[in-house]
Amino acid sequence: MSECHARGLKVHLNNAKKYCDYLMVGVNADELVCAYKHKVPVIKEADRLAIVENIRAVDECFLVHTLDKIEIYHQHHFDVIFIGSDWKGSPRWTQTEKDMQALL
Repeated sequence: MSECHARGLKVHLNNAKKYCDYLMVGVNADELVCAYKHKVPVIKEADRLAIVENIRAVDECFLVHTLDKIEIYHQHHFDVIFIGSDWKGSPRWTQTEKDMQALL
């Protein structure tokens, strides 16, 4: 993770914290990244987890082993979800939005 990317992550998480009292962040597990991106992460999950845990705005951090936000919701019970804009407009974005609206 470059210093620029780390700063961007910090900015996004600090912004997300403005919308909630308790910020939980899911970090994709290595095997999940391999499965959907078809490439091995350069920075291992333990290191990515440590980076996110050490951002002041983050109250809780956990590994995510699925892209299914409903499954993650049942494990962690959140009220708001923040997803990267790189998903926007994709079928997965649209389905996630419908699924989450039905739950929340």
